[in-house]
Amino acid sequence: MRGHKGDSLFTRLVHSTPGALILAFIFALIADWLIKRTDLGVGPWLERFGDTFVRSDVWTGLGLTLKRFFAGYLWAVVLGTVLGVVMGRVRAFARVLSIPVNAFRAIPSAAVVPFAMAFLPLAGDEMKVFVVAYGAIWPILLQVAQGSRDVDRLLIDSGRTLGKSNLAVFTSVVLPATLPAAMTGARVGLGIGLLLAVTAEILTPSDGGLGFMILDFERAFSYPEMCATVIVLAVVGIVLDHAFKRLEYKLVGWHHGHR
Repeated sequence: MRGHKGDSLFTRLVHSTPGALILAFIFALIADWLIKRTDLGVGPWLERFGDTFVRSDVWTGLGLTLKRFFAGYLWAVVLGTVLGVVMGRVRAFARVLSIPVNAFRAIPSAAVVPFAMAFLPLAGDEMKVFVVAYGAIWPILLQVAQGSRDVDRLLIDSGRTLGKSNLAVFTSVVLPATLPAAMTGARVGLGIGLLLAVTAEILTPSDGGLGFMILDFERAFSYPEMCATVIVLAVVGIVLDHAFKRLEYKLVGWHHGHR
């Protein structure tokens, strides 16, 4: 990341242009195929496509989806960090938890949705929040466990030699050394959580959100609106990932700079 810090805006635009052109070409192919499946001409199709971006219900749905996503993601970060540190630093807990953790993380997260639907109310946010938390927790937990387990023993011994208590060593040595791995897991969990928030809304299409709207548009053959809604989600995903990368650089830029 250090090598990109000094790049000019023009250089960044040049580097990103090929990817943007490829994305635009793929979207043009999809849009052309969908236009041919409807009775709309190109003009009306594009007009409805553009109008979708200023519809209030789309932005209301986005707010609902993000609320569910952030609630589940926060649970995943907190629980994944706590359990990961415990598994990484306490061998007895690692032996006890390794089998259930490996068993549960092997289950595809989308496959958990039917079970969540059976045990949690479909109306409201509980089921969607649980699904997001379930899917996002595993990369966080595993990265934190590995990161806290791999803390250099010499650093810990040096802290104790300086007279630091076990708590002080944990907060000033173990946690900072674990943070880069935790950020990596949290970034992976970010993408998984957003995907599962939308998936849960699609599979339980009765309680709003962008996932519900995408399915509703598809059932009504409203392909311009469906494409616009998907693009809104794609942009949100890109913005969240970019914001997280900036946060990661601020918190653990020292780690990337010394790789």
